Amino acid sequence: MKCLHNLPAIVCQVCSPAFIGLDAWVPAARPEPTGFKDHRKKFRWGLMVYDALEVVVQVLGYGAEKPGYSDNNWQRVEGGEQLYAEAMQRHLSKLMQGEIRDAESGLHHAAHIACNALFVVWFQLKRGA
Repeated sequence: MKCLHNLPAIVCQVCSPAFIGLDAWVPAARPEPTGFKDHRKKFRWGLMVYDALEVVVQVLGYGAEKPGYSDNNWQRVEGGEQLYAEAMQRHLSKLMQGEIRDAESGLHHAAHIACNALFVVWFQLKRGA
């Protein structure tokens, strides 16, 4: 490619950006190649709402600390899928009536609903649904 002075653009000391302000020829910097990471079909954890999830984890901790309960006790409940679906409905009913926080735990009914929904999903996955 020729410059305005009919010289190869790379060697013209007037037109070549590599020469502007320099006494000797320095090759123009090449741009860094753009990186690539194939993230298709990956879980998009960046979409998670962690402050809301934290309240759901508080519900899990509250349940694990109740007398007679233990960590992951919910996984061993006979008929758990149905029982947790009903618990979810009870919390939804209270929420729909305008009660934001559960009277017993003091935590958000919506967090209890989310927690119970996770339990129901777990039971469904466990049985292959």
